[in-house]
Formats: sequence, structure tokens, C-alpha cells
Amino acid sequence: MKEISIGARKVEKPLVLYGKGKLGKLAIEVFEKMGFHVSFHFDKDEKCIPTPSVAKSLVAVCVASEPYQPIHDALVADGWIDVVSVYDIFEAYPECPIRSGWFANDVDWAPVQQLLKRFDEDDPEVWSWMHYMGFWLWKRWHIESTFARTPLPALPSMLADIEARRKIVRLSEPMDSVDIHAEGLEMGNLVHNLDYFQKYRPKISVSLYHNRDGLWVIPKFCMDNLPDYRFQFRLHSYMGQGAVLYAIPKERG
Repeated sequence: MKEISIGARKVEKPLVLYGKGKLGKLAIEVFEKMGFHVSFHFDKDEKCIPTPSVAKSLVAVCVASEPYQPIHDALVADGWIDVVSVYDIFEAYPECPIRSGWFANDVDWAPVQQLLKRFDEDDPEVWSWMHYMGFWLWKRWHIESTFARTPLPALPSMLADIEARRKIVRLSEPMDSVDIHAEGLEMGNLVHNLDYFQKYRPKISVSLYHNRDGLWVIPKFCMDNLPDYRFQFRLHSYMGQGAVLYAIPKERG
């Protein structure tokens, strides 16, 4: 097992993409918009053994539906030398329209530790604290927990779809449940609708993986301002993606 690199990565050598699913298609669109040339793009069904010169390329893994470490190790075993998460490349460029690869290497452990005590004691097979620690470990050290994930319902994932979700919506009509997936504006939506949540007490799900507020600022805000709610955490994807906080009114069972 080769040690996984940690940190934002600039594209300073030929760029190769691995993974042709939704994330791979999004990466192509992002890199084209940023003016980066992709040398070639392959998937697990297209085993590619690089020549010595090609092996020095930067390989970006564009797969969040499977564990990263086995993919990384298999690519290294095939001869690729420099393998990183595509989110590490996105994170290196402030102008990048995707900002889900943030790092927590300078985040204080104390507030994270305090949150662990405030999650609901839910199903012992998928404890919230275990998923939350899995999220923290990836963001802090690129250590990926091996527990199975339950995928989220698929959302449209091209750049236009992402930009359309990046907005603050003022809620007014009563709803049974509210899903806040605003591509980085989750905190703004919570603040602007706090009175609504306190009045109508819907079930709430909040995406936490789009910026650093998701690690502890958003969960703490919800826990401090939503009385008599239970809080659960699930990590639905790999590479630190698909992290969601679930808030359930206690009277709802």
C-alpha cells in the first residue's frame, strides 16, 4: 500500500482522469472550463498500463461511489506514479466551481470532540459518531473508514445543475421534511429559515460536505437552535463526499 498524498494539488504535468461516471463527467466539464487539457480518460473496464513516460502523469480519481484506497493502490500497482483524488485538484484553484475537497488539517479537535457526544444513539450497526469520525478522518488525514455507505438519491450533477442549487430559499409553507443541499450555502439557508424550522418542526437533512462549515459549525448551529430534535449523521459516499446531518423532531419518533 502506497501512502496517500494529502493536500491541494496543482496540475503541473499531463492530466489523466480515472472514472467515467457522474463525477468523471463533471470533472471533464470543470477542467474544460478552467482551461486544462485532459490527456486521456479511462475507467475500470478499460485497464490501462502506462508507458514509462505516461506513468509520470497526474492521475485524478473521479469515483466517489467506491472506496478510494483500493482504487489508488490498484492504479499504483499498474504503474501509475502520482495518483490523487480529483477533489484535491479542485481545491488547489480558488476559481474552481467545485469546492468539496476542503481539508481540515488546521481545524481544532475540541469542537469536533464535543459534537460526538451530541449525536443520537441510533442503530448500533451504523452509529452516527462512527460516520462523523469517518468524515473527519478523511478531511484531516485522507484516512477512509471501511464501513459500507448507503447511496443518496441521484441529483443532476453537471455544472449548470450545481449552480442552480447554489442559492438561499426562504421557506413559508408547512412541509413534512426539508432537504438543504445548496452547494455551499447550507448555513445561509439554515439561518434565514430558523424561525420556520422552530415553528413548523419539519424533518431536516443538511448536506455538510461543500465547505468547512459542514465539519462542526453547521451541526452545532442546528443542535443549539433546534430544541427537542434528535440528530443523526451519515456519510453516504467516499472521498469525504455525501456527508449529511439529519435532524428529527423527537415527537416524530
